[in-house]
Order: sequence, then C-alpha cells, then structure tokens
Amino acid sequence: MVDFAEVKAAHPIEKVVELLGIEVTKQRNGQLRGCCPIHNGNDPRGFVITPSKGLWYCFKGCGGGDVIALVAKVKDMTPKDAAEWLVGDVGGTSSRTVPDKDTVPEQFRGASSRAPLPCRSARPTARLPATSELSRRPSRAAGISRARRL
Repeated sequence: MVDFAEVKAAHPIEKVVELLGIEVTKQRNGQLRGCCPIHNGNDPRGFVITPSKGLWYCFKGCGGGDVIALVAKVKDMTPKDAAEWLVGDVGGTSSRTVPDKDTVPEQFRGASSRAPLPCRSARPTARLPATSELSRRPSRAAGISRARRL
C-alpha cells in the first residue's frame, strides 16, 4: 500500500514536472507557468504551478491538485497508480519488481528521456471565409442603400 503523504513529501512538484517533460517558465513570484499538458493547451499562462504549496491549476477547466493528481491527469491513470508510478519510477521504494534495464526497449526506459512538451502559439490563426462565402454576404453599404429605397 502506498502512503500518499509520504509520496507527496518525497517528490517535489518541480521535479515531477521536469520528469513529465512539461515545459514551464519561472515567474518573479516563484510560480511556474506554461501550456497545460492535460488538454494540450496553447496559452503559456493557462497552467500554473505553485512550488511553495506543491499545487497546480489549469485555468481552462482541467482542474488542479497536488503532485499525485498531476501525474494521474497527465498519464491518464488513477491516483493510486500515479502514486505507485512516482514511487517506482522516480527512485523510491516499491514492492513491484522492476525489469532489468537491458530487457526494456529504449523507448520505454523512462519519461525523463523524452523531450519537453512543446507549447503552441498563444494566438490561434483566424479562419478567413472562403471567396464564395464573401460573395453571398451582402455588404453593409448594400444593406443601407436597400433600406433607403424602401
């Protein structure tokens, strides 16, 4: 059985963010900000981590929580599995047997070897109407002149 309090105490949120490959920037107030890795957000200020409290929050509706909740949301697993993953993969003690490094394919040897998740542009490109749509829409000037004729 995994003790959640011990897992939280042993794994600072900054280290777990680095392990998960989440790209963040440090703010003057000590917070870390970046794009949300849960919903693949494109706002570099939409996801905030407060290391002094060990908490995170997404302003687009993914929620927030502690280090275990972050791992659970990013890796799409239960909180219990997330705690066991932290204990087993980050270097704590675990009752699970870990396979030998040589028998595991290179692509699965650890999340820390992955490149950080890229942050998309903060401004999405606007969709311009097709030329055929423009020709069907009456212009404002046409609407005014039509109203004057009536």
